[in-house]
Amino acid sequence: MASFKLQTNLDWVVKNNINWLMVSPQKGRMGAQITVIVTSENTSFKERSAAIYVSSANSTLMDSVLVIQKGSLYLLDAQPDTVVLSGTKGAKEIVSLFSNAPNWSISHGLSWLEISPMYGSGNEMLEIKASQNNHTGKVREGSFTILSAPLEPKVVVVRQEKDIHVGIDKKMGKDKFKIYPNPTVNEVNLMIDQSINPLNLELKLFNNLGAQLPLKIEYPTSHQILFNISDYPVGIYFLTLDYEGKRWSKKLTLIEK
Repeated sequence: MASFKLQTNLDWVVKNNINWLMVSPQKGRMGAQITVIVTSENTSFKERSAAIYVSSANSTLMDSVLVIQKGSLYLLDAQPDTVVLSGTKGAKEIVSLFSNAPNWSISHGLSWLEISPMYGSGNEMLEIKASQNNHTGKVREGSFTILSAPLEPKVVVVRQEKDIHVGIDKKMGKDKFKIYPNPTVNEVNLMIDQSINPLNLELKLFNNLGAQLPLKIEYPTSHQILFNISDYPVGIYFLTLDYEGKRWSKKLTLIEK
């Protein structure tokens, strides 16, 4: 809102055909303080202007006032600002980019990450995709930056979980462990070689997206482990056993009864 002072000794009227401006009062006699109100936001990046004309009642005299409205402030944001990918190649997530800037671009130096699109304008849905399996044995982390001068860059952190198949000792699994039934409709039995103490085993269950699932374990005998997966949806699962720095992995299939 703004105002200007009108000085006259005549009757006057305001002529305003601008749809984003409201003027009050619109007519009067003698001098007055004229108020100008903006009725809609300027969504453009550029400023806009319009002239308000004030004339005498008989239109013999006329003057004008120029009104200028600045453009909208630039916006650059991305949500979420932290992305977690599973350890397998092709794992992907979506980041929502919000911007009213004329253009933006993305910069990163991660060989294991693909982002699409890499440049554009306005709002966009960014696909964040792992281009490699994570065989490092640990969670790896990096970031990418969204650039749009003169705005402050927006940084998004990306983490990729380790591949659950890293470090698998197939020979150890074949010699020391036997699992049945597989496929199963509920319970799974894991028979352990007598040379191994089952209490020293670390047993984990993962779904096919790499998410770890709760696992309730029973020990019917000193060399047997029993667990039930019937509470989970039918599909493919992965069982991993860590023992003395080595890992064994086995694919489990849960089927309908």
